[in-house]
Amino acid sequence: MNSRKLACIIYVAATEGQVPQVKAQLELEGYEACTVRCTLEIAKNAQNGNESIPRNIEDCITRSDLVMFLIPEDEAQDEGIGLAGSMATAIGKRIIGLISGDRSVYPDELRTADSIIPITSKRIAAVIQGENVWETTSCEPIPDRRIDHQKCQ
Repeated sequence: MNSRKLACIIYVAATEGQVPQVKAQLELEGYEACTVRCTLEIAKNAQNGNESIPRNIEDCITRSDLVMFLIPEDEAQDEGIGLAGSMATAIGKRIIGLISGDRSVYPDELRTADSIIPITSKRIAAVIQGENVWETTSCEPIPDRRIDHQKCQ
């Protein structure tokens, strides 16, 4: 029986170069990783009301114990990250966002992520193992953040 945990790495064109480093770190922490790229086409379809997620992204997310988003420095390069983030959140996946560069605003769909840290953070292993950490781009802890929860009726 395979006791290896599964992780899904979701990236965009701007963060593709970081995939091997993140995949290697996940493997060191006992995860097997699948990787999928969000594209501008996914984002455009979502803007036009078609919020279906491509099968390869859906499969990677649903099979995984952990979903890692490689967040580009430039918001304009987010492509379909938000749609994938919505799906991962809706099905209760553990979500980690890895920030590239000097970015402090993240896709709304990742506002309830378990952790968001810079890709250069020294706490990446701890976060993969389950620690919840939010850091600034300079790797400083973010003080308690307000999360607006919806009240069930």
